[in-house]
Amino acid sequence: MSGVLRWLLGSPLRMGLVAAALSLSRLFDLFGAAVIALATLRAGLGGAALVLAIAAPVVIAISLVSGAGMMLALAVFTLWLPVIGLSLVLRRTGSLALMTQAAALLAALVVGAWFGLAADPLASIRTLLQEFLLPLMGADDVPAERIEAIAAMMPASMAGAAVLLTSVTVMLGRWWQAIVYNPGGFRHDFHRLRQGRVAAALVAAVVLVAFLTGHPVAGVFAYTGAVTLLLQGLAMVHGVVAASGQPAAWLWGMYALMFFLPLPAAILLAFAGGVDNWLDLRRHAGLDADR
Repeated sequence: MSGVLRWLLGSPLRMGLVAAALSLSRLFDLFGAAVIALATLRAGLGGAALVLAIAAPVVIAISLVSGAGMMLALAVFTLWLPVIGLSLVLRRTGSLALMTQAAALLAALVVGAWFGLAADPLASIRTLLQEFLLPLMGADDVPAERIEAIAAMMPASMAGAAVLLTSVTVMLGRWWQAIVYNPGGFRHDFHRLRQGRVAAALVAAVVLVAFLTGHPVAGVFAYTGAVTLLLQGLAMVHGVVAASGQPAAWLWGMYALMFFLPLPAAILLAFAGGVDNWLDLRRHAGLDADR
């Protein structure tokens, strides 16, 4: 894989064309965005701009020729732009935790601004549910109050998904960078990802406010914050398994649980990630934070 990545990094033209091709496939758009992250992490904003100057016209041209109009291109750019911003945060700070926190704050502020500016921010979501999603699932007779409840939950769910997607994309770009320039470096940093007690306490407080008030904006901040703890939970499990010499089957079991029972698994990992900020479970397993 190192050879492929070195070949890719050797030319902004190759990076731009590969990023566009992967992103337009829609099956591998995360990998296309990770190429953009890799360019940003390696060469900063100037490197990202150079790759974008090659990739963006390709994406726009193919979107128009395919009949998708600008919607496909907008979907691609909606992922690329925050990935560039988060990659710059990671490049400057070197901290996966700060990068994920920036992703959570960005997503929460964007949705919060939408709620503040729109007269009825849930109207478009209700329309999407009633005219597209529910008929697609064969659920045409859903009561109005149920639709309202689902619509109220969707902004938080979408914001949380955005944080997870962008964070994982930047981490993938960081992993690729480490393969070429710092073998084992990403593994070291990921195993030690910790949000910190202040951040964990803030997330816990926001989750409590969202639970008590039921306000959609509070729910958005709670979901995005919880995703940062979920990522710490994943890092903690990986770190404990590596430090204690446990078989990789434990990791496969964790990801199987996330696949078959995503919500309970996510809650459990987020809780474990939050607790880890105080108990430092990786240190007890033998993972040296300074090593």
